[in-house]
Amino acid sequence: MGAASEFDFLGDEFSTPTFSPIRCNWNPDPSKTVLIDLETQSAVDLKFGSRAYLLHPSTRLLCLVAKTPREWVTWIPPGRAPIGLQGAYSPQVEGIVWREESIPPPLVEAIEAGYTFAAHNALGFDAWAYERLVGGEQPEWYDTLPCARAAGLPGALDEIGQRLIGEGKDDTGKKAMLLLTKAKWKLGVGATYVVGTSALWDLLIRYNVQDVRLLERIFNETIDNGEPDVLEADRAINSRGVRIDRAFAEKLQEVWTSCEYVAVSQIVKLTEGEISESNIRATEQVKRWVESQGVRLDRLDKHQVGRFIDAPEEFMDDADDPRVAKVVEVLSLRQVAVSASAAKLQGLRTRADGQTDRVCDSLVYHGAGPGRWTGRGVQLHNMARGHADVDVPRCLELFEKGDFHRETLVEAFGNAPLRDALGSLIRPVFCAGEDTLLVVADFAGIEARCLAWMADDTEMLNIFRTGGDPYKTMAASIFGCSPAEVSKEQRQIGKVVVLGCGYGIGHNKFGLFCKQNRIDLQAVGTTAEACVKSYRQARASVSSLWKRCDRAVMAVVRGDITHATEAKCHLSMRGPHLLVRLPSGRVITYRNARVEMLVPPYCAMLGLPLVEKPSVVYTHPRGYDKSLYGGLEVENWDQGTCRDLLALALVRCEAEDLPVVMHV
Repeated sequence: MGAASEFDFLGDEFSTPTFSPIRCNWNPDPSKTVLIDLETQSAVDLKFGSRAYLLHPSTRLLCLVAKTPREWVTWIPPGRAPIGLQGAYSPQVEGIVWREESIPPPLVEAIEAGYTFAAHNALGFDAWAYERLVGGEQPEWYDTLPCARAAGLPGALDEIGQRLIGEGKDDTGKKAMLLLTKAKWKLGVGATYVVGTSALWDLLIRYNVQDVRLLERIFNETIDNGEPDVLEADRAINSRGVRIDRAFAEKLQEVWTSCEYVAVSQIVKLTEGEISESNIRATEQVKRWVESQGVRLDRLDKHQVGRFIDAPEEFMDDADDPRVAKVVEVLSLRQVAVSASAAKLQGLRTRADGQTDRVCDSLVYHGAGPGRWTGRGVQLHNMARGHADVDVPRCLELFEKGDFHRETLVEAFGNAPLRDALGSLIRPVFCAGEDTLLVVADFAGIEARCLAWMADDTEMLNIFRTGGDPYKTMAASIFGCSPAEVSKEQRQIGKVVVLGCGYGIGHNKFGLFCKQNRIDLQAVGTTAEACVKSYRQARASVSSLWKRCDRAVMAVVRGDITHATEAKCHLSMRGPHLLVRLPSGRVITYRNARVEMLVPPYCAMLGLPLVEKPSVVYTHPRGYDKSLYGGLEVENWDQGTCRDLLALALVRCEAEDLPVVMHV
């Protein structure tokens, strides 16, 4: 079943210590800042998380390169490099090469003088590494990683190098680093380390110097980005982590693995061995078997398979073909067999602290979109929604009684498909600590509210203010009735329209979305075209906002005007970058914004002629060019503002001693 904890593989020789709280300075004085890059050796893979990696007894400092305001410092503790290493790298930089066990004097002096140490991913690795492997008095830290993300740059150092200076990290230096950072560990014996050659060390130090030079560029480029109060709250939440019920997670993983094994066995029998454990994840091979049974499927994702299971007549000439039932069963079983949830449970158990059962460092600041958080390691943001038919309390009762098995759970799963039933039990793995409650809070209809505010949609705002139901109001427009006459099914359509049509979606894409989510528009007497048309007529202020934002962005980027204000956001250019200041004051940076002749992406979405026109393009943090248009701009700024409300709530909760453990 794998390691139950990220620390269990260490054996009895090791118990889990803790790290001290990291002291941060988010407004450092550049003249009193030390730029630092360090390398470590360990028998542990970083996939177990930085904490487990750094706490393992095999982990030690390999070398350190730092740039103080006065000089460069290269530190290679004794025993790391070959005897007689000449240090061909030393002429690269002016400074000292320190080969003692003691901390280099310039670093000690910098800490005593109150200097801030800056590193890329300082809060996720370097600060802990310095405390654990260097020791002594600890400095304040500044992390360029979240600030780079906030400035519209990618997170990875080599990708930032490509963006800022047109070159990534040296591949030969990276290979040297990967070779020299390895070690082997044997219980009762200890660690065996790679020493390497002088040539490898020359490459490694050059690689470190390059990283520090790039770090300096990033520091200067992003010093004014980031949100100190939000970053402090984020650090507290990530350090606190969320507790898991380790015993329940282990038992659920056993059940899931058992279900996967049974599912594969049944598939082998049903397909007469054409699909087996060796090729069950090979999509093309599975599709060929499906086609041999008379079924046409373009994809095997959950949406397409779900549609086929619900309406097989859409995918084959003869829905009464006896082979339909077999294909339905095989694809249903395959959803269980290839699910990633069992692996997610293993990841939870592996990353959980061995003493506290807490999973830490799972939230990534500014990881996606207009400043939203994403997940790391354990993806807290995309847990299975759960199925209404599953009697979760009954399942937990069976666990408490020691009768939690695949066979005994069937009744509690009701009519839910097995994969959905098992997925419904992932959320209960997370639990409150002793003498505490796990409280769930939610902003109600937050994006729709914020969009109405940005568009000055007084009618929608009044509905919210008076406690009305915006989804019934929308459904009434679609179905030509009063809000009081709207049925439950019609209200659901109104909800989907309100939440889905606010950013300029066309009827083709809206119709596809409904099909993927098994929303039958025809069954309630409407069409995708009617839904989109009704929304745009009812919410004319929102429709006009898309156009106004599109014109304003074009004018500012083209240089026709120096600034503009739309959707309560301020637009301006700084060099080649478009800056959008949200109502909170936070800035979204669209890097390298320019005007090019392109076919706008919304043409295909709305069924318009594919004709080139002047379009605003920017460089996405992931490195590709992306077009901006009114609907997307409104989406970015609306979601960015909603994200800022969440961020403010996190800061306030921390200030009021309401410890947040997860958020999405």
